[in-house]
Amino acid sequence: MSRKSLEKIYYFSKKLLLYIAIFALVYTSFDIYQSQRQVILFEEDTEFGRIWVYEQNNIKCLSFLEPKTTNAFQTCINIKNPDEIILSNYKVIFESLFSKNRIDHILLVGLGGGTLPRAIQNSLPYAKLDIVEINPSVANIAFKFFDFKMSKNTKLYIENITKFVEPSKLDQYDAIILDAFNSHDIPEDLVTKIFIINITQKLKPGGILIVNTLMNSSVQYELKKLITANLQYELIQNSGLNRIYIFSSSEICLANSVKEHNK
Repeated sequence: MSRKSLEKIYYFSKKLLLYIAIFALVYTSFDIYQSQRQVILFEEDTEFGRIWVYEQNNIKCLSFLEPKTTNAFQTCINIKNPDEIILSNYKVIFESLFSKNRIDHILLVGLGGGTLPRAIQNSLPYAKLDIVEINPSVANIAFKFFDFKMSKNTKLYIENITKFVEPSKLDQYDAIILDAFNSHDIPEDLVTKIFIINITQKLKPGGILIVNTLMNSSVQYELKKLITANLQYELIQNSGLNRIYIFSSSEICLANSVKEHNK
């Protein structure tokens, strides 16, 4: 084979390799784009507003606002590892539970996709967990799309928390988690003197009340004022777009919470 022929083969091979490299780059970019595309799995109009379930990059989320117009969401899980708590505000809330030496009875207001209940069930299997969720559609979504399961110590109540904490009901709790939102903020009927009196009276002595709010919440300071009239000690933890308040009648309880959170 002549030198000229070898040179032609050499240059042809270089061009072929270049085309292969370009194709691989374009294909990879297309694949990445596809993996980042948001997919709406479910949407429904309910008595309490429209709700969406969507998936993106192996993350599945529940949102009370249209996903294409906002990054706000109520709950997200890692599809490959549903037991992992991936939202930082939920990590703070969960860690705050360990501010007490032992938690035997927990009240959770707001089910969402079941991220917190699942973590509680896994880490505190002996604890009784009462969940109050006002929207039956949210409960159905938690079971269907987020693989939430009940345990022998878990009870789910579909009702308004304002009714659930009325004085006629005698249960008391080591910890109460208030994680209730409408599409924009904490519902106004939870920011009232009578509700705060009723829910704080459901705490055992030295119990903790954990309140999940938004950093830009228009009601958080009024809510804080109402709660501190009943529980004198407080701790504030900022986490992303959220602000978590931890209230108690016991100063030691909150000191332990800070210690646990900073581990």
